[in-house]
Amino acid sequence: MTTAKPEIESVIHEMVRLKRLIHRLGQAPHDAPRARSANWLLFAVRHRGSIRLADLAAACYIDASTASRQTAELVAQGLLRRESDPADGRVSLLTLTDEGEQVVQELIEQRKAFFGSALADWDHDDVRQLAVLMGRLTDALDAQADRPETFDSRKVTA
Repeated sequence: MTTAKPEIESVIHEMVRLKRLIHRLGQAPHDAPRARSANWLLFAVRHRGSIRLADLAAACYIDASTASRQTAELVAQGLLRRESDPADGRVSLLTLTDEGEQVVQELIEQRKAFFGSALADWDHDDVRQLAVLMGRLTDALDAQADRPETFDSRKVTA
């Protein structure tokens, strides 16, 4: 199905606005206990369970050195722990601690409150439809991003 150009331009415009808003919302206060990007690692470990550092970096689309630095901070804060991989004792797995799980739960509640407030005036069916459409859009963009012949991040993420 081909979408007419004005509709595509409208989608692009709204996506750029959303990206800028997400960036603005993602600016951590100077007194934050950790970088917001580290929260992403906590969510990824919670979602995937015990995971190798290299796999976590790949899952979060960050380089291994960044993942290593951030996970070391999370281990030092007591939110993650390193465990020996039962399949390969030379490798360690990262796992959420009880405190890490509590932090993730608090973040989930904060997100629910934020989005609940932002969408409070929306009809229930509109919110459900938004979730469906955002899922479809995310899946389509993810599939497109996996096609290197059609994807150049320098041209898409402006």
